[in-house]
Order: sequence, then C-alpha cells, then structure tokens
Amino acid sequence: MSEEERKYYESEAKRKWQKENTVFIGVKLQKSTDADILQFLEGKQRQTVIKSALREYIQNHQPTTEAQPAEEKPAVDYSWFFEDEDENEQ
Repeated sequence: MSEEERKYYESEAKRKWQKENTVFIGVKLQKSTDADILQFLEGKQRQTVIKSALREYIQNHQPTTEAQPAEEKPAVDYSWFFEDEDENEQ
C-alpha cells in the first residue's frame, strides 16, 4: 500500500470513528457583546476551558430531590486556567 493510500484509509477510519463517537457543537460569539469571553479564551485551549466550565456549572446546578440526595462529588480545581492571567496582573 502506498503512503497516499495509507493516509486515505487512516483519514477514512478517523472520519468514521468521529461520526460514530462525537458531536460537533459550534458557538458563535459577537466581537462587541462577547468581548470579555473572547479575551478570556485568547491563548487558551478553548475546547478544554469550555468543557471544564460546563462541567463545573453542571456540578453546581444539579437539581436535588428530598427522596434521593445528590451524590457528593469531589471538588475540582480549575485554578490552572487562571495561572497565566495571575502572572500578567502582578
């Protein structure tokens, strides 16, 4: 198998896996009204920051019922997201 054929089959396998195992969710941000978000995300791994922020939000906003108390989850330390900002402010 040639290098070109190998790359084609690898990319086909990757596309198939992604189609079966992932979902794309796009977020469009407006430069003027969402400038604070865009500035915060600048230079960071956007997908990682957004997924971590959503997980933290979910953890803090899970509805609880009296019949079944919410499961206690360990606290997650997200301070590493802000390390480079803390250094810039000093």
